[in-house]
Amino acid sequence: MHHEHFVLAIGFIGIRRLIIYGLSLSPLDAELSTYLKTEFDRNQNLLKDIYVVNPDFEQVIQRVRMLLGANNSICITGVHPEDLHKEVHYSI
Repeated sequence: MHHEHFVLAIGFIGIRRLIIYGLSLSPLDAELSTYLKTEFDRNQNLLKDIYVVNPDFEQVIQRVRMLLGANNSICITGVHPEDLHKEVHYSI
């Protein structure tokens, strides 16, 4: 299990676009939230776009905004998995 976390951490370094597909970012998943918060802080100057693909993308976007904190240069786009051509854009 530790190996998967290590691979995930290496893959997050220096990204400009992040796609969160199918994750609710539940407040009960503290480990994932802590990891994402740390990586958002580490990559705040590089990360430009976050795409959230989820039927309830508005709730997930609210959770992403909480993790991002004051970083307001990132564009977040919500997409419903059944209608991938219709995007809803949010700015922080």
